Amino acid sequence: MPVRRLSSVIAAAILLAALLACGSTTTTPSSAPPSSGSTVTAVSVVCSPASVIAGATSQCATTVSGTGSYSSAVTWTASTGTIDNTGLFTAPASATTATVTATSTQDTSKSGAASVTVTAASSASTITSVSVTCSPTVIDVSTTSQCNAIVSGTGSYSSSVSWSSSTGTIDKTGLFTAPASATTVAVTATSTQD
Repeated sequence: MPVRRLSSVIAAAILLAALLACGSTTTTPSSAPPSSGSTVTAVSVVCSPASVIAGATSQCATTVSGTGSYSSAVTWTASTGTIDNTGLFTAPASATTATVTATSTQDTSKSGAASVTVTAASSASTITSVSVTCSPTVIDVSTTSQCNAIVSGTGSYSSSVSWSSSTGTIDKTGLFTAPASATTVAVTATSTQD
């Protein structure tokens, strides 16, 4: 009996060693708890566009810097208007300057801010065109392409758009994910003002 048990233990150890030798990669989400010794050193925020008309949106993004295996998770706040957990700021109904702040969830003493100028909606502002570019323009099934919209107009117009695609999915930042089968897709950006 002891020989059988010993051979079972040796077989299990060899199997474990073989599995470990094959290698594996584990990706830790950025919002995972930080390891000891990790430090957040800075948080910066950029909002685009930096000027919107009342009621329009601006997409804000954050960059978190640090040492070790720090968390890049942040909480968003806005001095006026609203902001969701993805950094999408919605301007209030009147002209003002809003301060959008991202605060590190690992170290709440580290935060960054950006200003968004909110102008009153003017009846003289008009949208003259919206153009879309996606890069790359040819992609494999189930992969992504980043699309950008260029909005032109007169007066104090909003450059905010809403995205749609004939198939596949596209998020509010213009990141398109192709469907699981090959096809031609129309990606559309529609002005939120007009």
